[in-house]
Amino acid sequence: MTWTVRQAEPADAAEIARINVLSWQYAYRGIVADELLDQMSSQRRAPGWETWLSRPGADTVFVAEDRTGRIGAYCAVRENENGTGELVAHYGDPKLWGTGAGRAVHHAGLRHLAALGHTHAELWVFQANMLARNFYRAHGWRPDGAVRADCLQEQEIPTCRYRLRLPSYLPRTA
Repeated sequence: MTWTVRQAEPADAAEIARINVLSWQYAYRGIVADELLDQMSSQRRAPGWETWLSRPGADTVFVAEDRTGRIGAYCAVRENENGTGELVAHYGDPKLWGTGAGRAVHHAGLRHLAALGHTHAELWVFQANMLARNFYRAHGWRPDGAVRADCLQEQEIPTCRYRLRLPSYLPRTA
């Protein structure tokens, strides 16, 4: 399957919200409280995504789409407070996992951060999310030992930080 990566637009908000909710409900079952996952709604999330995609700023969102225009994955990158590039979000439609869509947007996000002059990138991932942690390790990311507890509706979830030195990471184009 071939994926084309482009910068997301406000018109992509509904599809990004759909992928976000499906991915959370699939990947985080057993990590995040079922009540929170079951209450998630792409219709409620879409306006927030539209706002995010409409505002100027340092955050950049990429989508991977197939030749029919179907979006298979997205990622968001930004410069964080310490000047390091950060992979803020990285999700794919669970039905399309393993097709290369997630890898394509991941590489685009890292190329973007490197083009902005960043030498390192970081991300935070739930400690129990071994699927994502294995993906990141396979793409050169390494945990740096930092851990925090993210609080979602009074549930504390251990989250660990991964780092990547960008010049040593030379992603191929999708």
